[in-house]
Amino acid sequence: MIGWHEKKPIRKRVTAATRQGAAAKLRKIDEDVRKGQLPHGRIPTTGEWLSYWLENIVVRRNRANTARTYRTHVENYLIPLLGRHRLDKLSPEHIAAAWDVLASTGRPGGKGKPLSANTIHHAHTILARSLKVAEQRGKVVGNASDLLDAPSKGDGKKPTILTKPQVRAVIEASQKRRNGARWTVAFSLGLRQGEALGLRWEDVDLEAKTITVSRSQVRLKGKGITLGPTKSGKGRTIVLPAPLLAELKAHRKAQNAERLVAGTKWTDEDRVFALSDGRPIDAKEDWKAWKRLLSDAGVPDVKGHTTRHTAATMLLAMGVPTEIAKEILGHSSITVTQGYQHRVDDLHLDAAARMATALWD
Repeated sequence: MIGWHEKKPIRKRVTAATRQGAAAKLRKIDEDVRKGQLPHGRIPTTGEWLSYWLENIVVRRNRANTARTYRTHVENYLIPLLGRHRLDKLSPEHIAAAWDVLASTGRPGGKGKPLSANTIHHAHTILARSLKVAEQRGKVVGNASDLLDAPSKGDGKKPTILTKPQVRAVIEASQKRRNGARWTVAFSLGLRQGEALGLRWEDVDLEAKTITVSRSQVRLKGKGITLGPTKSGKGRTIVLPAPLLAELKAHRKAQNAERLVAGTKWTDEDRVFALSDGRPIDAKEDWKAWKRLLSDAGVPDVKGHTTRHTAATMLLAMGVPTEIAKEILGHSSITVTQGYQHRVDDLHLDAAARMATALWD
């Protein structure tokens, strides 16, 4: 079986003089599907093209996390639902039917929970990008995904932010922990998790009072924890607030003391935030530390990325120009930064309501 179509498995038959020969042919087909090999002398199926595009184009042009997201959609949704159609025969009706399956059962060939509108929209976007490359390379004439409207995105939830007292409670609780500065950096600079864990001391200029964010920590299959580019692919240098500068100096002093205790067992990767022996902190362990910190601070359980949402909202609420906030946060587009303005508006409305209660009720 090499995929699904209309809830039915797609099977490939081979013939050979011996059982061993047939098994070898099946292994070759399986390897070609997994490696993204395009067939010679005929038009590929949509599944063959998607596999080729994923293995030979996506993984070379995108960050590891982005490629991993693409792979999930391609292997779990696109190939099972659309893979059997010859690429030049793929129609808008085929695509629309596939999205209907995702919206009803969530997956081909079985019962499941319906997927969210945002997930289906993302699947459509990924398919459209792959077909655009196929069109550019002369594999098809026209892009079938352009002939129907992309599925609508969901309304989306407003990002969760913490209040100023909650932020202070978390920061105060973090002072009692190893790597407490990790969370002050998150709230004051709005770094993504991978960016914070990927910081090296060479990125921190304590004399110039700046920090340069130019890489992000990721975990790659077969390679473990490594460093890659930031989400936007660009670096940025941020001026450090005076209290954070002092905290980073104290943090480095404490880390140097740990280095002396560890001796030859210290792994020198120059990480700003590391384990007690210098090794990088795994993202999962970082999330666990965040959950424990929230509990200690008496703050409701929220995602780690809430620190970034909170930083963005606070910057705009303090009147920092949107363009400057965009540069500090490393957003790829100013429209992303502007998306936090509605939270600032909510804060202003709440302030007005509090004033009305204080003066007139």
